[in-house]
Formats: sequence, structure tokens, C-alpha cells
Amino acid sequence: MRHLLLVAALFNGQATASSFHPLPMREVHACAVEYASQAVLSGTWGGQIATYDAIVDADGAVVSLKRRIVDGREHLPPLVKLNQFEQCIRRWRFGERGEYEVSLFGGTLFGVEWVIQVSKGNSQFRLRMPARVPD
Repeated sequence: MRHLLLVAALFNGQATASSFHPLPMREVHACAVEYASQAVLSGTWGGQIATYDAIVDADGAVVSLKRRIVDGREHLPPLVKLNQFEQCIRRWRFGERGEYEVSLFGGTLFGVEWVIQVSKGNSQFRLRMPARVPD
């Protein structure tokens, strides 16, 4: 329970910080992102799963989506099907051209929900969507 409160505090702190402003988005789709297997649901874990750098053109389309390698996480076993997440983000239309940071948060501490956070400068957009549990 202590971990859950910490994660909630982190999200609430970011969401209410006066230095962040809404990030304009043109079109966003909630997509199916599955856990890698039923086995990953047996433990208690959660947090930032992956971070990407996205480059967006003048039409708001993603022209480049590159996963960031975070020290200590690059050799973790796959917890979710990131290819589904990447396909989802590529379908979005952003509000303006530029470089964005796109992060996926989730895990068993989050219940059956993903949180996608998009940041550019001091602006952020968050989408909460149901996680798909494998059969």
C-alpha cells in the first residue's frame, strides 16, 4: 500500500503543479495494450514502463518514435506488448510540430489501467485507459 500511495502522490503532484499547462492534441485513440503474459499479473509492481521520444510533423503526425533506454531497465523482461503501444501512439495527431516525450505507466499497482503521459516543454497531456489482460 505504501508504494501505491507514493505513485499516487507523484501523479497528483505533477497534475496539480502550476508550472504545467494543458498540451493541445488533435486526435487521440485509446488502444488495446496487453500485458506480455498472464504471469506478470502475479506480482506487485508498477511505475513507468517505457519512455519514447516522438518527432511530429506540421500535420501532427508522428514521423519518428524512438524508445529511450533508461539505465537499469534495458534488460528487464518484457512486461507489456510495447509494439501495441507504439502502434497506438503512431495513430495519434498532435497539436503542433515538434519533439515530445511519451511515457507509459502501469502495472498491477494501477489495477487494470494504463496511463499515457505526453510532455512538451511545460505542457502535458494524460490519457487513462483500460489495460487488456491476456487470456
